[in-house]
Amino acid sequence: MSKMFRLVKGELSKLLLRPMVYAVVILLVAALVITFLTFAVQNKSETTNYYSDSSLSSSQAVLQKFNTTPDVYGKGYSDKLVNDSIQRILFYDVLSGDETSTIKTKTDLSTLISHISDTYSRGYKEYLKDGRSNFTSEYAQACKNSVDAMISQFSELRDTYSEIINYSTPVALVNDADRKSTVELIAMALNYLQPQSPYTETSSYEQFENLQSQFDGREIIPKLTNFIKNIEDIQAKISKEQLNQAQTVITGVQAYLVSLYTTITEEAENEEISVDVVKQDAIRYHLISKQVSSYITNLLLNMSLSGMSDGQINALYINNSLKTKEGDIYTYKLKEALVMDEYLLTHTPILATTDYSSALSATVSSGNNVSAFDFTYYGLGICSIVIVIFSVLLGAGMVAGEQTNGTLRMLMIRPFSRHKIISSKIISTVLFGSLFILFATLILFISGSIMYGVDMTPILFVLNASTVVTISPILYLLIFILLIILKIYIYSLISITISVLFRSNVGAVLISVLLYIMTIILGITCAETMWIAYLPAGNFDLFKYFGGSLVGANSIMSLSTPILHGVGMVFSVIYTIVVIALLEFLTHYVFKKREIK
Repeated sequence: MSKMFRLVKGELSKLLLRPMVYAVVILLVAALVITFLTFAVQNKSETTNYYSDSSLSSSQAVLQKFNTTPDVYGKGYSDKLVNDSIQRILFYDVLSGDETSTIKTKTDLSTLISHISDTYSRGYKEYLKDGRSNFTSEYAQACKNSVDAMISQFSELRDTYSEIINYSTPVALVNDADRKSTVELIAMALNYLQPQSPYTETSSYEQFENLQSQFDGREIIPKLTNFIKNIEDIQAKISKEQLNQAQTVITGVQAYLVSLYTTITEEAENEEISVDVVKQDAIRYHLISKQVSSYITNLLLNMSLSGMSDGQINALYINNSLKTKEGDIYTYKLKEALVMDEYLLTHTPILATTDYSSALSATVSSGNNVSAFDFTYYGLGICSIVIVIFSVLLGAGMVAGEQTNGTLRMLMIRPFSRHKIISSKIISTVLFGSLFILFATLILFISGSIMYGVDMTPILFVLNASTVVTISPILYLLIFILLIILKIYIYSLISITISVLFRSNVGAVLISVLLYIMTIILGITCAETMWIAYLPAGNFDLFKYFGGSLVGANSIMSLSTPILHGVGMVFSVIYTIVVIALLEFLTHYVFKKREIK
């Protein structure tokens, strides 16, 4: 142990003498300056500051606005969110059974599409095909009857579709643009069937041929058939147990909201109650209603995707079927949001999103207002880039550089084993990088405390999309720092391995730096590609499993990649351990066998 300590101490002394250290100090100071200049994290409270209007000076004024405003924070809109969620659950409940008399289901749509297809095919055959060479009034009348039948059938399809789409979220219709496209498809079909000059028995051949070309050219029938197939696929995935659980959750929330509204009314009539209390309860009413809507949306979407393969989900993502106005959808992120929603709505008392601090983010404060923890997290996201690159540069020159200048041979003749020599180089590189991280953390936290204060509200997050955890913000920040140090260790080890493999110092440095830069670029530009999940860029950043997906894990500031389907914390941890083990083995084995000149 004493020999290892002496070796590490010696390596640190050599590192301190490198001119690069002073350059990195300058870059780190620049990174800190950039943090001060660019930090613009929004207060979470600003997103719920609807009742801050100075004219609302009395509790009665707040209550009146809450009762009458059509805006999103009004009672009417909030109640609508809950009621719409109930209707969607009821629709899925019916869709999972045989109660077709209650509401039109996919069976009605399937039948309609089948009838339309048969009617269209028969009309096409009886006139457009056979009638080409044998036009008679009999063919004309048959085709006219087919067109009339399709007009009626498409009108019924339009009504049935509208009824279903109000409550369902099948995979193919997750995107608002896809929903609009299907509505337009049906309207387009009716437009072709009902031109300005109606089809008659004596209409020209060209009119009917135009109808056929329009239907086939835009693949109207196949597209509508595909929509029905998606409805059928979802019907097979509906879980009665989950639907019943959701109904129980919403029933509990409704009872709580009734009680909360009574409280708001009583507070407004009590002059001893502060107006701010009434405002906060009105905001709470809306946030809980919004949480219900999020819960049901995530639940139904999760059911729609269940049982799908990685390839199928990736295909849906690439063609934008899994992009919503809330952001990109990943199965991990979806599961994480669902776990959080259910926890908030089943907690006693029911929690709103302002009752706790969220996972640290580069865009929105974790607590109601920005604190030193948000500033430190943001700053470390920037500083860690400089420090990791610095560690990579140090590691790259550890062996190749010392062999070039002859210091490695001098070290080899001393009474140290090669195992201890290479281990000391790895340890000293990581320690050096860690010291810079700790220095940056100290500067950032002290500055953040002076400018924003310290909010010690516990952070609530979902660990690995499965377990809700409450943790001190200090411990949460410490986990973040430790995982940055882990990243420093991994990339330092990669660069030292390259340094051992290549005798050229310049080559080792270039390859190591390019590898890290490519990792960053791939993490940002190829986030939509499934294979990124199996590259270092998709696994070495483990902090995203600590609630980061909910707050934007693909933030450029944290240089995280999204958590793709089939990848979770267990996969990334095993992947990281395997990579470290292979690199350590390769580094020690090659260094032991290497001829030092």
